[in-house]
Amino acid sequence: MPDETITEAEAAQARQFHQGMQTTTPRVFVTPVLIGINLAIFVAMAIKGVSIMDPAIDSLIRWGADFGPLTTHGQWWRLITSAFVHIGIIHILMNMYILLMIGMFVERLFGNLGFTVLYLLAGIGGNLVSVAWQPFTVAAGASGAIFGVYGALLGFLLMQRHAVPDRSVAALSKSAAIFLGYNLVYGATKSHVDMAAHLGGFAAGFLVGCALAQPFTASRTSRMMRSLMVSVAGLAIAAGCATRIPVADDMQSEMTRLSAVETSSLKLFNDSLEKVQNGQMDAATFDDVVQKQLLPPWNNAEAALRKLRVSTEQQELVGRLVQYMSLRAEAWSLTAQGVRQNDAGLIRQANRKEDEASSVLKPQSK
Repeated sequence: MPDETITEAEAAQARQFHQGMQTTTPRVFVTPVLIGINLAIFVAMAIKGVSIMDPAIDSLIRWGADFGPLTTHGQWWRLITSAFVHIGIIHILMNMYILLMIGMFVERLFGNLGFTVLYLLAGIGGNLVSVAWQPFTVAAGASGAIFGVYGALLGFLLMQRHAVPDRSVAALSKSAAIFLGYNLVYGATKSHVDMAAHLGGFAAGFLVGCALAQPFTASRTSRMMRSLMVSVAGLAIAAGCATRIPVADDMQSEMTRLSAVETSSLKLFNDSLEKVQNGQMDAATFDDVVQKQLLPPWNNAEAALRKLRVSTEQQELVGRLVQYMSLRAEAWSLTAQGVRQNDAGLIRQANRKEDEASSVLKPQSK
């Protein structure tokens, strides 16, 4: 008899649970829409010539992938768009399959609006952690948001423990543990897996899930207001976190700017020196041109170069560029002084500095 009573109680709780989900979310449509958007973007990328097996880094960035030097320089929209860009057909098929399996169930727990808020905030949270942890890695994919969906599920089970049948809790917890355990172990052994986004998305999803979790008896208005409040609070927290992420610099862009400064500086120096040699400019004026027109922007560019936050691989190049610019500045200054003072010794020192500057940028043998 006791076993029969327990079985009847469990059956009643299960019926109440499923009825509650049906009442809360009569139709599940957000998950299919999200999958459709992801697939549509992938197809559009393929039509535009992006490889469906091994897309190029530049292509991923053009389509909205997360990349610290761009994201932290104001392109914060990449925190959202990167969650809808995938690195090949296998990547997107795996993510969309998992989203289909878990998304429709969790959408019924939180409602259509709540699930939308949860998914987007988890994606943003995962990408924030990713860009803070590894800013020079190009990251893309829905994995962070999907991890967030699992995090929200656990948050709901924690906050609304008695609303879910015991057997369902056990099954869901086991499924989540297997998913998380497998992905954490797999990610730890694969360098290309963005573990930062996974863990960040999971943490964000868990917090959002705890905040959104309500009894099935809560009114639709209450759920909507809770979802809107959580979305505003979540975006405010994300914005605050974004402002504290150190800016990452794009070495390629900096090299382009430096090249422009060097071109204009060399032209000014050579043209002015030629005028001195042709008698069109006196030595004092040449010294003033070097000291007041040429060196200030050059030194400013060198100071900016010293402050760059670049990848470990690029730091050695930055160091050599800084040394090159410093030697160049010394050479120009010595030349100007030598011309003004008609001092051949200063001119020879300037020539040595020029040779040193040139040698700094020569390829290094290993």
